[in-house]
Amino acid sequence: MAEIDTSSLTKFLDNYAEMTGVLRLALFELFTPHLPDPLWEDNWPTNAEALWGMLQLEEIELKPTGELGLSYAFIGDIWPDATFSLLVDGAQVKPMALDD
Repeated sequence: MAEIDTSSLTKFLDNYAEMTGVLRLALFELFTPHLPDPLWEDNWPTNAEALWGMLQLEEIELKPTGELGLSYAFIGDIWPDATFSLLVDGAQVKPMALDD
């Protein structure tokens, strides 16, 4: 059985604080199509910073390619079945999907 190279995960975790700006923007890009039609009235996030404050990292998946799949979800019961998916390759962050 081949060993999994975890260096990309270690590097990501070490640099998470520095990457939050890029992560915030990628998450907001996924959320942007929902801006015109608020799903709730209170504290509807209209910018990346507001959305970031409402989300938490739920899962990190280490892909065989060394890329990382990140899943974010709203904290609490705001939109309980929404999942934001990002793909991280080094310092590059790609928005993948907002699933409901």
